[in-house]
Amino acid sequence: MTRNVVELDAFNSIGAGQKATLDLPVGPLMHHQIRLNYATGTVGGANQANMEAEIKKVRLNLDGVTQREFSAAQLFKINGYRGIPFRAGSLPIFLSHPWQRTPQGEDGLAWRMGDIGTFQIEIEIDGGATNPQLEGRTVFDAIPRENSAMGNIVKWKSLNVDNSAIGVRNFTQFAKQDPYYAIHCFSPNIDNVRIETDRIVRWDLTEAQMQDYLTDQGFAPQTDMYHIDFGATARVLDVLDMQIGGREVGTFKTDFTMAAATGFETITETIGPRD
Repeated sequence: MTRNVVELDAFNSIGAGQKATLDLPVGPLMHHQIRLNYATGTVGGANQANMEAEIKKVRLNLDGVTQREFSAAQLFKINGYRGIPFRAGSLPIFLSHPWQRTPQGEDGLAWRMGDIGTFQIEIEIDGGATNPQLEGRTVFDAIPRENSAMGNIVKWKSLNVDNSAIGVRNFTQFAKQDPYYAIHCFSPNIDNVRIETDRIVRWDLTEAQMQDYLTDQGFAPQTDMYHIDFGATARVLDVLDMQIGGREVGTFKTDFTMAAATGFETITETIGPRD
């Protein structure tokens, strides 16, 4: 199939303190990337610090339901982990994953639009921004209508881990629904993470061991973060499954060993049907 790269319509309500919105095309096609460009009159222009300060939240909504939510700062960190460098003014959002080992693995994660009524992007702009501007393009394939129903997609959810002590923080609030592709923890204070499902250890690495393991897989762990990546093989089916033998796991326990009594935010990447 031919990848098409086309300009999107203009955003609505671009302005400081506003929520800019844009409806993307739906129908017999599948989106691979949304490539947004941001400009600002703030001193320094659309450098990384200004973009992180001024783009507070981005949401991708299908039929009015949020499937991904993140800040510019979080997007830059996760993209950087996967080898996508920051470029001034650029906000690239990957729906399919070009880092998968096979074309089938990449295309299988594209967002097919044949059974979707609306696909909208929302961007919350900080009130301190100066004359913000947004425009974008989509990278998509046209596909036969009979093959255009949405399958599994990668969803991003934000979840805070509260913590008030040094030592092990036992956390059981991660959802037991869709398989986990990765969990990104935005904290410099995590010394170790141990994950168990139904008393089987799935992950147990110190921060240094995590860095070594994921670097050797071809990724670039980011400063002040701890990445838990069950898809580090870049095989689309390598996930932490929440179903064992046709039933939901009974327990899903994560032990964070903390060097400071501070909480942190996570973004989970799960694979499954749209919410």
